[in-house]
Amino acid sequence: MFSAPRPCMRRFVQCEDGIPVMLHDEESIVHTIPSIDLTFSADESPSTGTLYVTSKRFIWLSAEASYDFDVPFIALHAISNDPESYKKPCLYCQFDQDGDEEIDEDEPTEVFFIPADEKDVQKLFDIFSEAALNNPDDNEDDEEDGDGGDGGGMFSNGFIYNVDEVEAGAQQAKLNQWESVFQMAGGGNSIHTGGEGGTVDTTTSTTQDTSPSMDESDKDVL
Repeated sequence: MFSAPRPCMRRFVQCEDGIPVMLHDEESIVHTIPSIDLTFSADESPSTGTLYVTSKRFIWLSAEASYDFDVPFIALHAISNDPESYKKPCLYCQFDQDGDEEIDEDEPTEVFFIPADEKDVQKLFDIFSEAALNNPDDNEDDEEDGDGGDGGGMFSNGFIYNVDEVEAGAQQAKLNQWESVFQMAGGGNSIHTGGEGGTVDTTTSTTQDTSPSMDESDKDVL
């Protein structure tokens, strides 16, 4: 069965006058967000550039560098307000590595997007959430079809989840990892996370169950 190319990150974007010029078929620029800092490590100094959100990709350009991320390559995006995770409020993103047979330790596995105004972090989160919902991973659909089951479902709020991952506890394992990254100062503060597979809500002391059943707490899920 034919599989689409795996989503990935590219390190060079052809542009003209600071604007991406090599768009894919039926691709258009949806959002242009100036003054967005980017870094692949909380310990490194970020660079400032412009983030272009297209109908298929996230493209970040600066005078020194450029990066291009397929939307499904961003497996997780989350708001971080914890200064121990990053010194400023930002959007934390984790890359999809499920299809990598050999992971290059020199390649980044995460990225931080830091807007100039911290009040814009929520807007950035919403833009990434919209892009994720509009760009499901075609390879994931192929893998689900090959398993002979429906492979997925939908919460009542419209966010898609993967049944196999829920039953296998894969999402729970990921949440445990994210919780260790995002230990919120003072406790009781929620971290809103989202990705191609859906959104979850977690705190310093508890990890939300991601099973298909819904209860009153799920009304707070973005």
